[in-house]
Amino acid sequence: MNLKEQLIWDQLNIELKLFSIDPDHNLIHFLLKLESFLEPENNFSTLENEITQLSFNLFSQCKDLPENLQIKKLNEFFFNELQFKIGKKQPNLLLSQLLKSKKSSAITINVLYCFFCTRLNLAVFPINLSSSVLKWVRGGKSSYLNLENNGKLATEKDLVKFLNKSESQKDMFEISSQCDQLDDYLDQLCQSYEKENNYFAALSCLDLLLQGKPSHLPTLKKRSALKQKLGLNKEALKDFNTYASYSEMNTSDKERLIELTELAHGDIHNTSTTIH
Repeated sequence: MNLKEQLIWDQLNIELKLFSIDPDHNLIHFLLKLESFLEPENNFSTLENEITQLSFNLFSQCKDLPENLQIKKLNEFFFNELQFKIGKKQPNLLLSQLLKSKKSSAITINVLYCFFCTRLNLAVFPINLSSSVLKWVRGGKSSYLNLENNGKLATEKDLVKFLNKSESQKDMFEISSQCDQLDDYLDQLCQSYEKENNYFAALSCLDLLLQGKPSHLPTLKKRSALKQKLGLNKEALKDFNTYASYSEMNTSDKERLIELTELAHGDIHNTSTTIH
C-alpha cells in the first residue's frame, strides 16, 4: 500500500470499531470510504457530496408532510425521478455505479433508501428476511416496504415469496443491525470481485469482515483459499490452521492442509536458497 491507501485503510479499521459502539454510525460514509480504497479513481468527497445533495433535494420536497406522504414522495423521488432499481443480472454493488447506471444489488438499494429515510426521520429499517424488504414502524404498528416494487407496501403474497427464498437462520422480521448489514455487503462485494478475478480487492473485503469477527470459520477458510490463489502460501496456511483448530475437518480439509503445508514449506526453502 502507498501512504494514501494506508491512511484510508487505517480509517476503515477505526470506523469498523465504531459500529459495535454506535449502532447508528453512518454506513453510507463507511461504504464510500471503502470504495475510495478499492477503486482509487472514485473520489470520496465527490460521491459523498452528490448523495448529500440528493438527500437535501428530497428533504425540501418532504418537509412538513405526514409520514405516509413522505414515503410516497420518497418512492417517487427514488424510483421515478432518480430511476434507481434493483438489477437482476449480477449488478455492481458500488454506490458510484448505482449513481451512474441507476441499477444495483438489493443491499445497495436498501442501504441508500434507508439513508434517505434517516434524513427524513422515518422509522424504516432493514430486516433479516431480505434486502428487498424494509420494516416501516409507525404508531406502534409495522408495515413492510417492497423495494422490488418501487417501495410500495408489501402484500402477504410478497412476504410469503421472500420467506420461501430466504436462507436466514434468524428471526425473519427482526431488524437487521448495521453490523449485519455491513457483513452482508462485504460478503457480497467479495463475491463480486472474485467473479472479476480481482482477488486483491476480494481479500480486502474478507480482511475487514474478519476484523469484526476474527474467528468466523467460513470466512477464515475462504480467505485462506484466496491467499493461496495469490501465492501467499504461508499466510494461507496460517488462516487454514486457525480454521482447522476450531472445526472438525473432513477428508477434503485434511488434504488441503497437507497441500498448503507443502506449498508453504516450499516457499520457505526457496527463500532460504535465494538468500544463500
